[in-house]
Amino acid sequence: MNVILNTVFGIFFWIVFLTCAVVCLSLVVVLPKLSWRQYMARACARAVFILTGTQPSKSGWDLLPTGPCVVVANHASYLDGVLLFAYLRNGFSFVIKDEMQHVPLAGFGLRRIGQFFVEREHVQRSARSTRQVIRAAKEGRPIGFFPEGTFTETPGLRRFRKGAFAVARSVELPVVPLVIQGTRGILPADRWLPHPGRISVEVLPIVDAPTVASRPPEQLMTEVRSAIAARLDEPDLLDRELEA
Repeated sequence: MNVILNTVFGIFFWIVFLTCAVVCLSLVVVLPKLSWRQYMARACARAVFILTGTQPSKSGWDLLPTGPCVVVANHASYLDGVLLFAYLRNGFSFVIKDEMQHVPLAGFGLRRIGQFFVEREHVQRSARSTRQVIRAAKEGRPIGFFPEGTFTETPGLRRFRKGAFAVARSVELPVVPLVIQGTRGILPADRWLPHPGRISVEVLPIVDAPTVASRPPEQLMTEVRSAIAARLDEPDLLDRELEA
């Protein structure tokens, strides 16, 4: 019976997701202002979680700064980016791996709502992308990062990259650690059909701008990663990755 229910839920989830995606893409094509496009995209993304009964429980939300900041979160599922875009306030842009901009329609839609693509394997292109992110942060746009870069089938918190922390220190912005739980259970890397599950999003105490300015990016990265690892209900994979 569970297999049947999971299958029905998974099919329903994709019907809802694709319907919302089509509506979203149609709107972001025609709306002239970035703020309007982001607002409608957030509404469509949030509708996915509401209609499928997977809307997250949120804690620590009052800690989120009202001004520009850098949010860093763990990454466990393709749902993570949709989730944070849906529930963080309007104006957030996320740094996404370059491969996504080559996905038909998805890449176009993400560009239309002001997301950034970073190519990590090409030094010059990566540096150019980082400068674009820094420029946007200086203009007052809040930026979101998944500093693990990607996610795998293996549960756990992977090694962080320091790009988010270098941007935060360069612009002297507060860093907001954020913990996502439950998305891996709903849609892990090794399964295409979502299963029912519960999601939670916890905002941890922020690292204020003066503290960010006083820390080297590597130290800031270590401190924030440790805070996220302490709250995450998954193993810490750092030692395993360093040994590999």
